[in-house]
Amino acid sequence: MIDERPDPPGPGSASSRRLAAVLHADVVGFSRLMAKDEGGTHARLMAHRDVLYAALRLHNGRVVGTAGDAVLAIFDSVVDALTSALIIQEKLSEANADLPQDERLEFRIGLNIGDIILDGDDIFGNGVNVAARTEALADPGGIAVSAAFKEQVGNRVQVTFQDRGLHAVKNIDVPLHVFAVFTEGHAPDRPTPVKLRRRITMPALIALAVCTIAVAAFFINIGGSGDPAAQKDSDADVATALQKPAIVVLPFSSRDAAEDSYFGDGVTEDVIGSLGRFSDLLVLSWSAVSPYKDQPVEVTQLASDLGADYVVTGSIQRADDKIRITVQLSDASTGVLIWSERYNEQLTDLFEVQDRLVRQVVAALSVRVTLHEETRVASTPTESLGAYDLVLKGRDLLRQVARESNQAARDMFEKALAEDPEYADALVALANTHINDLAFGWTFRPEYSLATAVELANQAIKLDLFNSGAFALLASTQKYAGNLSEAERSIDRSLELNPNDAMSHAERCSILIFSGRPADALKASDLALRIDPYPRGDQLNCPIGANLMLEQYEAALDVFDKFPDRTSEEPASLIFRAGAHAMLGQTEQAEKFKAKALARYPFVRAQSMAQIVGGEEYQQNVLKALQRAGFE
Repeated sequence: MIDERPDPPGPGSASSRRLAAVLHADVVGFSRLMAKDEGGTHARLMAHRDVLYAALRLHNGRVVGTAGDAVLAIFDSVVDALTSALIIQEKLSEANADLPQDERLEFRIGLNIGDIILDGDDIFGNGVNVAARTEALADPGGIAVSAAFKEQVGNRVQVTFQDRGLHAVKNIDVPLHVFAVFTEGHAPDRPTPVKLRRRITMPALIALAVCTIAVAAFFINIGGSGDPAAQKDSDADVATALQKPAIVVLPFSSRDAAEDSYFGDGVTEDVIGSLGRFSDLLVLSWSAVSPYKDQPVEVTQLASDLGADYVVTGSIQRADDKIRITVQLSDASTGVLIWSERYNEQLTDLFEVQDRLVRQVVAALSVRVTLHEETRVASTPTESLGAYDLVLKGRDLLRQVARESNQAARDMFEKALAEDPEYADALVALANTHINDLAFGWTFRPEYSLATAVELANQAIKLDLFNSGAFALLASTQKYAGNLSEAERSIDRSLELNPNDAMSHAERCSILIFSGRPADALKASDLALRIDPYPRGDQLNCPIGANLMLEQYEAALDVFDKFPDRTSEEPASLIFRAGAHAMLGQTEQAEKFKAKALARYPFVRAQSMAQIVGGEEYQQNVLKALQRAGFE
């Protein structure tokens, strides 16, 4: 095949600086396609490049770099650059039309105008970086442009620019404002883009936090919440959410030394998190599956134990710089194997392996996948495997819920950030150690813990706008600061990004209690406990407290009966249980739980507990119950 690419500057050319329109194009899912059919994919790539080069030449573009499936070109005119991109996507769409969906090579194209440095065969500069980041935000088979590029084009090309909002991206200091490009009449309807949130001022936060610290420990991460598509929950909405196909990912067995089991657990938890981002699946949490670790269990047993429709099982093995993952997907009702795969890769390709695994599971289940879900699953958390390993070790320590392990985990997360200061998950994990200090009374400086968590949450969001944990963390800090409307917006964003995150559901329920909306909290808790049927004791305080607010005392006690081993020692649970028994005239039981509560929390006052919840009527209901139980 003759290479008819436009000629780049010759070797040895002197460097120069100029303003240029920069085009960056890349194939969607190229590694996956190559793994499936290396020869066929390469042949199709070469054919597609011929189409691309012809369109570039037709409109005075110059290719200045290729790397695998990526192409970088520059233009003197923004009109030429955009027209060329439109022709490229039109011609490539025609070339793909006769191919099966899983064999199509779809390019994303990003366009920017900016200052670049021409140096021989290469170009450098922020203008190139912005074009590459813009391309990553384009639709498959689509075009995205920076705000600067859109402004320069104006109305000189008959297209529709659709605002895709602000995005915090790596190595770009300011948020990137991106627009999708469509030919007239082809722009799809999209929701209003998410804007970057205003940072909370530290003095105001601390002032408000000090007022709420005394009662905060009772309600950190309590209860359950509803699906983000049903923020104004109705019973029908919750029922619909519960009817989604339920999938269980059992802890991957580890063939390495026992002390390395944290790695298999961490990878399993990340696979659960990635699958959880798909809105058409109900994915059970790590807490739900962890009791089955290293335990022989029949796949069909999980259909009755956890209500699973599908089960993912697998094993993981590390050796030097190699990793082997085997995985199977089975029908839980019959035990029949649906799909299996073995991955033998360099350890540095772990995130790509996880990405392929998740997508293949989703494809095997024929789950509908939105563009937004594709985008948020595709991000790579860090380039440092050392940092990732430290985060997995730290997360393993956090599961122990003890002051010493919390501090040891903090040390791990700080070391991870020393290796990669832009690792958003490490920032979130570090912030959660400070929230734990606050929640469990492990600090003499609660205002410092809260302020630190706020700062880390904002840093994480700036680095990764698709990080659901960062938004859940921000919501928690806003709740403690008394900014309940902002907290609800943040937790809704978290659940939009990952509708199957049990802790985010729990945090939303907590916010609803603070806001005086117990009925909404109760409707939503069904979904939270479906995702995580083995909750921490403090996560049950929300349905218990909500029932007390609504004067549903028998329902409150039913929660205790369902989870006796997780509620008996929780101070808030003991206090609420005493109040519920008292309102039902069960004096002996009320006195027993009051004594247990005061033994653990001798300074509790009925008035301060009642003031935790929102709404004067609900405060009076709680106050009446606690006073009836004998709390001062």
